[in-house]
Amino acid sequence: MDEASNGIPAAVQALIGVAQHAEESSFPIEMAYVYNTCAAVQNGNPLFWDEGVAQEITQGWITPPTMMSVWFRPHYWAPGASGEQKALRTHFDLKELLGLPEAQLAGIRRIYSHPQALAECVKFVARLPDCQAIPWPDAAMAVRKVGEDRDPSVAAVGSEEAGRLYGLKVLQRNIEDQPHNFTRFLVLARKPAKVDRALARRSRRLGRRGASMTGASGSTMSPGFRKS
Repeated sequence: MDEASNGIPAAVQALIGVAQHAEESSFPIEMAYVYNTCAAVQNGNPLFWDEGVAQEITQGWITPPTMMSVWFRPHYWAPGASGEQKALRTHFDLKELLGLPEAQLAGIRRIYSHPQALAECVKFVARLPDCQAIPWPDAAMAVRKVGEDRDPSVAAVGSEEAGRLYGLKVLQRNIEDQPHNFTRFLVLARKPAKVDRALARRSRRLGRRGASMTGASGSTMSPGFRKS
């Protein structure tokens, strides 16, 4: 590379000044989020508070620049959509061209999952510097949140199947405190009922696959939870 390139690869230089991925938000702006963000930094711009002003100047609600990417992050799945619905595509294009990892354990600052899953990985989480475990209603929902946020400082404990579904990668497996831990589920009924025994066998096979902790920028850490 010559001095004029400042160490920037030619493939990246070729992108400068060139429009990349034209996107249009697929869902309306939720102003409650905008209000909370503006209130947190005492941003009183009437564009974000007064619908009449927004309609006159920008023909409708807009968000502060720091929130724009929120409305350009498509859901992983939507009716009629085909192919991967990937957010912040230029961000990941540049990471690939520069050979940068999507996420690293040392950079994880928040881990989402069901409270029970987090409780079974306390020692592992404690070893991560400046990392906070945040309870979430459901492990799969936590994985989906991580997949949609695409924040390299965020991870989730969940199944590897969920990680694949939301385009994430495994950061680390077998992070449970007790290696022989099992989670059992019981189905109860008021009256006797016939049960397909094949269903129980399928459940056991699924349990042997283990579970995963998924990291934000498309990464997954995996604890060895087993369901039987």
